[in-house]
Amino acid sequence: MKWILQMTIRKRERSMFKLPSIDKRFTTAELIIQFGLDPTLPIADGYGHHEDCQWFVQEVEKTDVDWAVEQLRSTIEQLRDKNLPVDKAFVIIQRAFKSAKYESKRGILYYKGSKKPCTVRGITIRVVHDKEIRRENEWRFFYG
Repeated sequence: MKWILQMTIRKRERSMFKLPSIDKRFTTAELIIQFGLDPTLPIADGYGHHEDCQWFVQEVEKTDVDWAVEQLRSTIEQLRDKNLPVDKAFVIIQRAFKSAKYESKRGILYYKGSKKPCTVRGITIRVVHDKEIRRENEWRFFYG
């Protein structure tokens, strides 16, 4: 367990911490230590709280959306099983992605060839490109 305490924030986790509307932030290591998530299961990069009282789970990936969804799914299920709130889920993509299972339409992740959005326990997974976070209109992704 000592190795977890020495973990630092990975580069890809840092995107979450730049947004000024976030008042509580928890990294992967903190999810394991403070919330008791199972380290043998996939865990998302972060869990946080917006000042507008919404809790979110976030995964930052370069291109692998399939793996990001699996990490979000596992994290949301573990948090919900512990009666912890989750209102939104995001995959922050750093490059254009290719996926056998999913496609993005207007910032929402859909199953390919379907009009059905990808959800985990009723939470629609949103897709945000890293470049969009740096723009002035970034807030539409987090509040829409």
